[in-house]
Amino acid sequence: MSTDSPIPSSWYYCADSSEIAPGHVIRRKFFGQDLAFWRTESGILHVSHSVCPHRGSDLVQLGSVKGETLQCFSHDYTFNGDGDCVETGQGSLPCQSKDALRQFPVHEIGTFVLVWFDIDGEEPTWKIPDHIFSFDRKGPFVKSQFEFRCAVETINEDNFDVGHLYKWHELSTVDSTIPKVDGHTISVVHDFKRHSILFDHALPGPLRHLPQEISSRYGSTLYGHGLTFSFIDLDAFDFHVQDFIFATPINTTKTLYTTFLRRVLPATKETTRAGLLRRLLHPILFRMFVYRLRREHLYEGHQFWENQHRVENPIITDGEREMLEPYWEWCRQFKGSPPPQTRPQLIGRTKGLEKR
Repeated sequence: MSTDSPIPSSWYYCADSSEIAPGHVIRRKFFGQDLAFWRTESGILHVSHSVCPHRGSDLVQLGSVKGETLQCFSHDYTFNGDGDCVETGQGSLPCQSKDALRQFPVHEIGTFVLVWFDIDGEEPTWKIPDHIFSFDRKGPFVKSQFEFRCAVETINEDNFDVGHLYKWHELSTVDSTIPKVDGHTISVVHDFKRHSILFDHALPGPLRHLPQEISSRYGSTLYGHGLTFSFIDLDAFDFHVQDFIFATPINTTKTLYTTFLRRVLPATKETTRAGLLRRLLHPILFRMFVYRLRREHLYEGHQFWENQHRVENPIITDGEREMLEPYWEWCRQFKGSPPPQTRPQLIGRTKGLEKR
């Protein structure tokens, strides 16, 4: 779906913490503007406009960190982490010193830099909870990143479009819960079957199950428009993964799509032969997941999302309405989101759309 609607207010992933060392300034282009990411010498991260409000110098090229402030080389105008001008090369402060340089709220969770965007510059009223990023019994993250020519709402709507799962994800059956809304979050769970994890032909030994039809559960919770926190369970293999899917607006029609996939590690040691074999398969399965999901993201992103357009009065079935209307109505709370396309209704559980 292409849209020129304003960017919805939410927390968005914009960098890895390791990319911004103390005393350094880097540039990132998000929300249709150039941003300066700068970390003070004590390690506090700030995000601001990249243009000095004095005479327009580029603060990434000409700015430098001085202790806990950012100083512009051109005229020594110096700004603190609140955006106040605290010093100039003239020996006096300018006509407007408070909130002179626009700052964006920042929340660092683990290794992620999340930035709050609101079209009117209003402060956030909620945060993404830290506990979902816990490293307890979790493997390392594997990062993938793509750019797609579509709005974040198009990508997020994908979670509730059950019909597309058969064509674009090659599923044979899908059974979905009705989306559950809780403030700034919305959740859904899909139980589905796929012809195989990766292969279409028989494999030897303990790998023989991989080409067979497999049952999986995929659940996702959207925290605003910036993060889809999802899980994938393959109970037959005692295999579980988490996927952090960040959709970050570069501008109103282009999105940076970043995923961080990791394994959920077993709580106890296996002692049975069958259990040990399953555990030996887990690293192989994880690599297969990374490969398959990267392939699906590229295929779906460029072929499906980039070729979607907003329809004001879509012709949809009752089953589609049950899944899509809660999402459309949920979007209403985020300033900048397009207005919902129809009216909301229904809670409970429904079977997925039957394959035609």
